[in-house]
Amino acid sequence: MPTQTFDPVVRRIHILLGAAALLLLTVAGSARAQDLPQTGAERANWSRHTNHRELVEFLFEVQSRTDNMLIRELTTTAEGRTVFLVILGDPPAATPGTAWLSGKPTVFIVQNVHGGELSGREGGLQLIRELALGELRPLLEKVNLLIIPSINPDGANHQPRPSRANSLGYDMNRDYVVMETPEISSVVEDVLLRWWPDVHIDTHNGGSRPYNLTYQATLHPAADRDLVAFANGPMYEAVKAHMESQGLMLFFYSGPDRDSETGQWYWRTTDPLLRKQHSYSGFQNMVALLYECPGGSLDLQATSQREGQEGLIRFVADNAQELRRLIMQARRRTVKRASDQVTIDWEQSAYPGEVEFYASERLPEGGRSDPKLVTGKNRTLYVPSATRTRPWAYAFAGNLHKVAKLLRRHAIEVEC
Repeated sequence: MPTQTFDPVVRRIHILLGAAALLLLTVAGSARAQDLPQTGAERANWSRHTNHRELVEFLFEVQSRTDNMLIRELTTTAEGRTVFLVILGDPPAATPGTAWLSGKPTVFIVQNVHGGELSGREGGLQLIRELALGELRPLLEKVNLLIIPSINPDGANHQPRPSRANSLGYDMNRDYVVMETPEISSVVEDVLLRWWPDVHIDTHNGGSRPYNLTYQATLHPAADRDLVAFANGPMYEAVKAHMESQGLMLFFYSGPDRDSETGQWYWRTTDPLLRKQHSYSGFQNMVALLYECPGGSLDLQATSQREGQEGLIRFVADNAQELRRLIMQARRRTVKRASDQVTIDWEQSAYPGEVEFYASERLPEGGRSDPKLVTGKNRTLYVPSATRTRPWAYAFAGNLHKVAKLLRRHAIEVEC
């Protein structure tokens, strides 16, 4: 990971941190608890989002008050902003080896890959504070946390308004295979393929109202079936129950639609392309989740993402052994008893039975009707439509050096 940064905000923080730490040593614990750090959005009463300078100051202020938080500079963006990796634990795992030897599961959360989708960024900052300084601290005894508060700070701070892409125009949630951006390259090479987390969450703004958060596990039909069933079964139900305990609603991503031939309602989803986070991490035998927040005020969006992430972390803490058992079994199957068929194409299908969900329709006079409960198929399932026999190896021309280099970046063995 880079150790040098050209981010002027970070330079300023490094200068002030030593003096601030000395000052904080004189502050009583009870006084600190009454004056927890606030995000820029909270200080502005949610009239705007937290900017990059405020995000950096917030992170280092929280870190200065706890022994359970480390901050790593993961990479630097094209506009010179630092992307941070926050490590939380009791104690925090300073290295991937330390995390593995701890025996605790590791949850990796990436916020704000699309710059204008700020719900996870804001809720994630609150989550970091609550885990480090608040009532969620006991969870750190059972779970290792890796959190990137903003993987796209250039897009989030774009003027006059945040942009979906980074400053070079890339939609970074399409970069997990080619890895042309430094931001996603660092996610894959410095976190996923070094730390090997058990769970990888990517947060967005999207989905369908009136749900406060929509949830999606790996969709690709070649992903490990036991991990997908675990994510869509007990894990989903636990997160949903936690959200409901807070007066919030959770359902699957992305939204309702009507069948063009029958007129029947069904629940649709996105495609399972490997270049996206939820497919890529699923292929690495991780529980890969997509969290999409449909809308509402910025503070409600932040609350929805924070509670969704908290519910997931609580479930992982309570089911640590079962989760790690399933993860290790999936990885052993891949190495020792991989399927003799390779999926090369797929088609959308539906789970058995029907489910209830909220749906609204376009009105002839414009706008949409109020959501109502309907019944329909859950078409968030993809099945193989074409396969081929798995070869012993793949061969390509020896002069394709760039191909070999890219494969090795994905931890794929290439022999010359």
